[in-house]
Amino acid sequence: MVPIRLGYEVRINNSYGEQFMALNFGVVTNVTWGEGLDGYNDPSKNFKNNAPDTYRQIFAGLKFNFGPSQSYSKTIN
Repeated sequence: MVPIRLGYEVRINNSYGEQFMALNFGVVTNVTWGEGLDGYNDPSKNFKNNAPDTYRQIFAGLKFNFGPSQSYSKTIN
């Protein structure tokens, strides 16, 4: 299976310029190499199928950040 993901995040800042909320939108498409994902594994001599099985998810999300923002970057001496 190979997942292909495409999305966008809209960040919303508060009056101090810190991110406190974000809206997420996206699409995930999964392509499988074999047959049988849809429950049918028909013999290829009776049924011709040149397309792999795929399934897709479309999502929208809302993310809240509570508390001060953390920075995990360290200075190296």
